Amino acid sequence: MLPDLRQGAHANLLGQLAMVASSVSYAGAALFARSRLRGQPALVSTTGQLTMGAIWIVPLSLLVGGLQLKGVPSLPALASWLGLTILGTVIAYVIYFRLIERTSAAFTSTVTYIIPVFGLILGALVLNEPLSLTLLVSLGLILAGVLLVRR
Repeated sequence: MLPDLRQGAHANLLGQLAMVASSVSYAGAALFARSRLRGQPALVSTTGQLTMGAIWIVPLSLLVGGLQLKGVPSLPALASWLGLTILGTVIAYVIYFRLIERTSAAFTSTVTYIIPVFGLILGALVLNEPLSLTLLVSLGLILAGVLLVRR
């Protein structure tokens, strides 16, 4: 039993460390973008970031997962992928880099705090997920924090 417990604690610790590392990386990226990409058009920064991401992730995904295509993707699947790529990534990053140019890196990074707010609201409206008092208080604290950073 004890080795299993240590293995579980170790796996949990690695996940927590990965989350902390990703948060620090995200904050550092905003500061880096603010200091090094000033004056660069937002579309150029977006293109560079997404191109470098693809250069890293495509070979790595093929190495780890292999090529596992099972037929040609359907038209709705391709349309969904294209919509997520253009609306959810390209346009979002253009807006992100414009915000970094016009405001502070700290203010721009608060955008990520709004995602859970929309997720909970859409979950309640679209999927009929229950909203508890704890969730509503949490949403209020998130919005209050974003407003405090804005001031």
